[in-house]
Amino acid sequence: MLVKLALIAFISMLPVFELRAAIPLGIMSRDVGLGYGWVLPGYGLPWQLVFVVAVAANFAVGILVYEALHLFLGRFLCFKPLAFLYAEAAARAERKSHAFIEKFGWLGLALFIAVPFPGTGVWTGALAAYLVNLSWQRFALASALGVLLAGVLVTLASLGLFAGGLG
Repeated sequence: MLVKLALIAFISMLPVFELRAAIPLGIMSRDVGLGYGWVLPGYGLPWQLVFVVAVAANFAVGILVYEALHLFLGRFLCFKPLAFLYAEAAARAERKSHAFIEKFGWLGLALFIAVPFPGTGVWTGALAAYLVNLSWQRFALASALGVLLAGVLVTLASLGLFAGGLG
């Protein structure tokens, strides 16, 4: 069970997948499609345990990404391929998060992180917070709230409380 929980934590920390893939994988007892042709067997673990592990890991990676942007980004932008990748990611993050942050501030960032759509989540939220120069405290609060809301939504969906059951 420890290996399965470690994999849930790991998947929760991956960009694109995050807890949106980790929670269904942990809760369901049948195969789970992660997208991009990836299918993993569901673990059938207690939803409460999966929720705590996935939310904690997803929140932790958001804080790490936010800190890494502040500490290391300037050192890596001198490399043209990395500068290009950063410019693309920054433009995408700004485009997707702008309306949320413009209208609601840090609460908008929390909603942006919580929305379970492609291109949202804590990785993009950390980059958006960096781009608008949001303080660490505000980002941590927005991230905690957003990840918690995302975790609740994905857990409820995985338990079948939105559409008649999945596992």
